[in-house]
Amino acid sequence: MLSLFKLLFSASYWRTLVHPETWRRSRVSVRRLHKDARARKQLRGMLLLIFTPVLCILWLLWAVGMGIYGIVGATVGLLIAFAISSYRKRRRTKQTTPPAVVEPTAEPEPEFHDTPNLRREFADRALLLAVLADRAGSERFLQTKVLPEGHEVITRRRHIDLLREHEIYDRLGPTERDLLLLPDGHWPASTIDNVALSLEPLRLLRWVLRVDSFLPTVGASLTADFRLASSLIADPAPLFAATQIVTLPDLKTGLLAADHYFYRCYAEGIRRGLYVADEPAEHERALNYASRLTGREDQDFLLETTIVSKAEDQTVRLAATLSLRRLQVLGWIKARALNQLPPLDQLEGFQIAGVPKYE
Repeated sequence: MLSLFKLLFSASYWRTLVHPETWRRSRVSVRRLHKDARARKQLRGMLLLIFTPVLCILWLLWAVGMGIYGIVGATVGLLIAFAISSYRKRRRTKQTTPPAVVEPTAEPEPEFHDTPNLRREFADRALLLAVLADRAGSERFLQTKVLPEGHEVITRRRHIDLLREHEIYDRLGPTERDLLLLPDGHWPASTIDNVALSLEPLRLLRWVLRVDSFLPTVGASLTADFRLASSLIADPAPLFAATQIVTLPDLKTGLLAADHYFYRCYAEGIRRGLYVADEPAEHERALNYASRLTGREDQDFLLETTIVSKAEDQTVRLAATLSLRRLQVLGWIKARALNQLPPLDQLEGFQIAGVPKYE
């Protein structure tokens, strides 16, 4: 019971409970409940989150119903349980923490630089990506819809004014500047598709700057969500209000997860003949890996609600592309935070993301 009360009064509990990603994952779990043990485990955790306040209230009502002796007994029980839990935690930490050993020949870990200048650099690039993605969404709308008579599109003017306001416009690369200066409705379809891919590096920079507290997996990020951009166009302040970026362990975790997703989709592409490995040994290794996961609903990686081995070819290709882009962007962010790369003189939307230049 103590663990439920500790959970109830933790800030992370309420953030998790109200986060949209929690409910999205729960909907996916419900759809996969009959064939995926991971879905059943996730759903059990969700039910515990939902019913934790109910269980705590019922327990308190029971204690009150027992009278003063019940309340005193329940309080003493909670205190004893808390003391035992704290003692076990300290003992476990003492037993599992190895003594500090200094390796005289080991290279020191690079220092993680979380400075105001670095946060401003990330915020400027995120706002540029948001402008480009928002313009792509506007151009797509203009190509597929007919505006009512008398309506004027001012997307270009609004975006340029926003970039000038934040002292970004004069530092744009020539390609980005030329693209933003094109009249509304004049982007070709291929350019719209390429620029829309800026949503993935934008998603990552929002997470790094803690605008978003959660970074969804690649498999949960396959659908273009232009709200990532439009919300920042309406109010860029959260980008520039960041007081710290995510930690180095968080970045390493994100890189590792993206690497796993990329290799899984790459191996599936090898199995289907979508990709060709450079070496025969790599080809065989990828085939073996893909074969072990083929059809395994409880083990294979998820792309939205479908496992990789059952997803359509274009979905596998898209997930591989987004995974690679995530690896490149997070790798660049990590290198900048460790001061292993210098800042770029010009703001260019896609050089760090590995996206083809606009056509």
